[in-house]
Amino acid sequence: MSLGPAAAAASAAPDPGSPPAKRVALLGATLTGNRGAEAMLRAAVQQISRLVPGVRLTLLSLYPADDAAENRDPALKIAPLSPLSMVAVAFPLALLAGLLRRLRLPYRFLLRTPALRALDAADLVIDLSGISFVDGRGTIIIYNVLVVLLPVLLGKPLLKYAQALGPFRGRLNRFCARWLLPKTARIVARGRITRAHLDELGLPPELVVDSTDAAFAMEVDPQAQAAVEALRRERAFSRPVVAVSASSVVERLCEARGIDYPARMVELIRWLIDEKGYGVCLVAHSARPGRESVKNNDLPVCRRIAREVGRDFCCFPDRALNAGELRALIGSCRFLVAARFHAMIAGLATGTPTLQVGWSHKYTEVLELFDLQEYALDYARVTEAGLREMFERVEREETEIRAKLADRLPAVIELSLINARLAAELLGGPRATTSEPGPCKTPAKTGRPLKLASTLAKVLVLGCCFAYLGAVLVRNFEDLQAARQTLRLWPIIASFPLAVLYLIGRGLVWHLMVRRMVGRFSAGADVRCWLSSLLGKYLPGKVFALLGRLYMYQSNGVRSAQVTACFLLEAACAALAALLIAVVGMLWTWGPDRIGALAAPAALLVAGLIIATHPGVLGRLMNIGLRMAGRSPIVLNVRWHDVAGWTALMAVNWLGLGLGFHLLLGALTAAPAHLYVFLTGTFAAAGIIGILAIFAPAGLG
Repeated sequence: MSLGPAAAAASAAPDPGSPPAKRVALLGATLTGNRGAEAMLRAAVQQISRLVPGVRLTLLSLYPADDAAENRDPALKIAPLSPLSMVAVAFPLALLAGLLRRLRLPYRFLLRTPALRALDAADLVIDLSGISFVDGRGTIIIYNVLVVLLPVLLGKPLLKYAQALGPFRGRLNRFCARWLLPKTARIVARGRITRAHLDELGLPPELVVDSTDAAFAMEVDPQAQAAVEALRRERAFSRPVVAVSASSVVERLCEARGIDYPARMVELIRWLIDEKGYGVCLVAHSARPGRESVKNNDLPVCRRIAREVGRDFCCFPDRALNAGELRALIGSCRFLVAARFHAMIAGLATGTPTLQVGWSHKYTEVLELFDLQEYALDYARVTEAGLREMFERVEREETEIRAKLADRLPAVIELSLINARLAAELLGGPRATTSEPGPCKTPAKTGRPLKLASTLAKVLVLGCCFAYLGAVLVRNFEDLQAARQTLRLWPIIASFPLAVLYLIGRGLVWHLMVRRMVGRFSAGADVRCWLSSLLGKYLPGKVFALLGRLYMYQSNGVRSAQVTACFLLEAACAALAALLIAVVGMLWTWGPDRIGALAAPAALLVAGLIIATHPGVLGRLMNIGLRMAGRSPIVLNVRWHDVAGWTALMAVNWLGLGLGFHLLLGALTAAPAHLYVFLTGTFAAAGIIGILAIFAPAGLG
């Protein structure tokens, strides 16, 4: 399906004398999978291309291969940005790039992925997420945060297209929303309830604009109409047809409540066919053919329902229909029973009386635009009697419903176009005509003392740090002057290759561990993976070092549990080697008598690390965690002598790095040779402590 003539026109060769084409990066939507996201995306491309001739659009896609195969429009380019790569690769690089950008230093050399380059080149970034910053959605909050943070770090304006936001009662969600939403260029509230939630945050009045879902403005092309005409040859269409959109999301929510959602839908469809005399067309409004996962995929639940119905007058197109085909198909039916939000939008946009089965305020606030909110059924009321009663009400009141749809649809479409007009305005076009902004509360005065206290605390901490450094400089000023006079260049030069050899050596040890525990990859690939993930340890949290490796190996079909086990064992071996060198260095330098109180903790740490690195112990701990997460266990193909060998190689590597540190120290001040092992041990132990301090960069060790 083409995105439309306006978008096609955007790809025409620009006039050499014209200003550079505007660039837009699109986040939070795909062309495949969730067809509601596709509808918003197609509407955005169609309308923005019409308002901003020559605009160049890039979609940062969760499913780049599938989207590229389906994309037929030259105005739209596809760049990959999966959730894992967003967390493990894009965010750490953008964080470092953002820091350099704020310091007015070169930063674009860090933008190593097509997605980051597209964001950096964009004049505007648009978030097409249909829903964000909502309480109770678990780890989805991480994605919501990064969608805002990535463009903000790169200094790009972000427009949040019409979407549902809030409520913000949860502490984490409220904190993230109050921190990040003011950093956007504009936020489009999709309805009255979202607007009320945003007002509670006390956002600036000019930041929030009232509109409705962008998909109302999507244009359906003739190819989609022709495809639907072929589907209408099914026997079900010899009767008046009820379209039924089943949802894997509602199925999961019902299952948590002990409701058999597929069985309820089977009962409803049989009743519609056998007793009401309708034909039924079952549609999957989110579809990923060839995949059993239910993420953005209603095909599995639709197949089960269609199999159980077993009626001639029920048809099910068992494939992925695009957004235009779905809208044309729903528009050709008498009624719609929708469990997907954008299936409901398709029904409303085509004037089809709709019974909505939903789970969020996002359904109600859109139905309110048509004064049809009473035709929404909460998923918790999905019973045989509840569905029948609500459908019969829609059936009785069909004439009134159609009249409301016909009367209000033109104004709703005009309201929907505000999204594209805001985008054009932010790209330098005329000011968008918007509805009058609703009341927006100013921040509560009680928040100002907290903000002031937070600022004072930051200033106090920084002041203490600088005061301490200043005091150290004053006390040691004469020593520093002497060090400057005795600075020797050759030890500094000699220390550099030793540091490089250390990095390559650690990468090669990682290669040996991967070959034993994960699979056979080339030494070059494993060393590059280790070096690439090294940036992650300098970011607070340290999880990015692991996520970087997970991303690289998962793309080659390796289980995340195998990579995680290898990562944990590498960290334990490195810590054990560092601790052993530190203990030997203390014994050598101080002697057994002077160690004193440090002996017992050191012995306990060494014993604990030896136990932790035992393959049997690590394997049991990993499998306990996997069972708690509902995943299949792993088998560690490792023996104790493998671990001992890797630890010995780590120790040799630390000693090489320690020699470089000793040379570097000797270039500044006297560094006796007998302190070499001691300095190496303390240096290695400090590095491990820095990594264990998860809320600080590793270098602070």
